[in-house]
Amino acid sequence: MMLDYLLKTIIVKKHIYTIVLLFTFPIFIIAQETHVITQSGMAFDPPSITVNVGDTIKWVWTGGTHTTTSTTVPNGASEWNNPLTSTDMEFKYKVLVAGTYDYHCIPHQSMGMTGSFTAVSTTEIKEDIISELSIYPNPAKDEIFVEGLKSNTELQIYNVAGVLIEDYTLNNKNSINISDFNPGMYLLRVYNIDSQEYKVLKFMKE
Repeated sequence: MMLDYLLKTIIVKKHIYTIVLLFTFPIFIIAQETHVITQSGMAFDPPSITVNVGDTIKWVWTGGTHTTTSTTVPNGASEWNNPLTSTDMEFKYKVLVAGTYDYHCIPHQSMGMTGSFTAVSTTEIKEDIISELSIYPNPAKDEIFVEGLKSNTELQIYNVAGVLIEDYTLNNKNSINISDFNPGMYLLRVYNIDSQEYKVLKFMKE
């Protein structure tokens, strides 16, 4: 009985310690994920997402004859051109280079069947940006504050699926109203236009 008690105590303390770490350090490393983009009629759904370098994009076919074909990719990134049909129902692409990727469906590009995704790399964040930015409270119910922003800074909020929820241009100490957000985890991407530095933070909406 005493041994069971000690083991349960250690496990509980370990979980508490992990939670404290998550909300103490604003910068984090996101585990590699697979983001699903569905071919829905003559469109890609979602049409635009943000991912991390190392993630995988998976296109999924639902009907008709289509392709997922790169239009423009960052320097050093691989291009692709793959069918999405009843015999090729999915295609996966590993993102290895940061930047913006545009793609299209060859037979339906003129009908607006295009998409894009932006890949960011947290390893490129510089120390001065890391030390200056902070976000609080976390978790938050109605609003969050971002402190230490430089001028010419853009902020974007994404849900955990990589879908853009809101974007802002803020300076110095600013608040963001999140009262209408659904409860859950969100990502805040802070990008300084002048220095081309960025940082990704996470916060929890209660």
